Amino acid sequence: MLNSLSNADLRAMAEMADGAIASCLIHAANSRSKLGEVAAVEAVVTQGMRDVAQCWRGFGSLPLRNLCLQTVFCHSAPKVTFTRPGSGGSGCCELADLLLVVDDLSAPSPVERRRAVLIQAKLQHPPGHLHLNNNNERVQFELLSEWPSFTFNAGFYRPHARDVSYGPDSPECGGEYGGIDQSPPGPWTQYRITTPCFAPSPPVHGAVALGRLVAYMLAGYPGYGRSTIPDGPDPWSETVQELLDVTFGLPIRLTQPKSRRGNAHTLNFSRHLGADAEWRPKAALGPPSSPTDDGDEWPDGAISVVRFVINEPERSP
Repeated sequence: MLNSLSNADLRAMAEMADGAIASCLIHAANSRSKLGEVAAVEAVVTQGMRDVAQCWRGFGSLPLRNLCLQTVFCHSAPKVTFTRPGSGGSGCCELADLLLVVDDLSAPSPVERRRAVLIQAKLQHPPGHLHLNNNNERVQFELLSEWPSFTFNAGFYRPHARDVSYGPDSPECGGEYGGIDQSPPGPWTQYRITTPCFAPSPPVHGAVALGRLVAYMLAGYPGYGRSTIPDGPDPWSETVQELLDVTFGLPIRLTQPKSRRGNAHTLNFSRHLGADAEWRPKAALGPPSSPTDDGDEWPDGAISVVRFVINEPERSP
């Protein structure tokens, strides 16, 4: 990771990223009557992170010329089933809305080469306040706060149970909420879950903007994303790798041309993913109609991905 960056450089990178993301969300809100969770995630994935990467590439003499960005927005997310902690009943919910990954291909140790975090996006009412108060949100909270063993529902994920509490780093760094202010649109704020108690208000740790999260993940700071081993054998690393493989190996499209699901906005593909620069959808997964942004149900699919890749620097002959 870019652990040689100074604190001043990191703060500047975080501020630039937060500004780009906030501008993106404001533009998205101004272009429609209501900014919902789906539209906000789409805007950040398809445009906001492109703006972040462009800002960073022009930032002084930092070693970011070899920084690649890969993004795919999928208007669905894989669902998982698990035994609910405490009650023992069956729980089913989305794994997350977004997978954020930072890879440093030049890192000397496998455990240093990848950091990842799963993010569940939620609108904030009023601005700056994250509220989770219905039963579906309770089920999701139980998954992200306690990480019980779960299985994927969709057939293109391997069917075995996964206990992602096993793996590098602390499990609590692997799942967060992303709070989005709807009116007026503001920054995207990340919340880490601090204890598994849901009521009356779920305990979360806030005030870490998404831009800061990405910048500090690039620098490999503890507590910003979770260490992950590429192709690693532990359940956490295996799950992150499989989410990447499904998203990039089985690109998603629908038959309706107006559908937003599966739009790919990529500055550069990494060769080791097996993808080429002329990426084409290969699989049609999902219904033939486009959903609205008010909670219409979609089938299981690939997850939306934002992935920064730091390639090895070119060596002079």
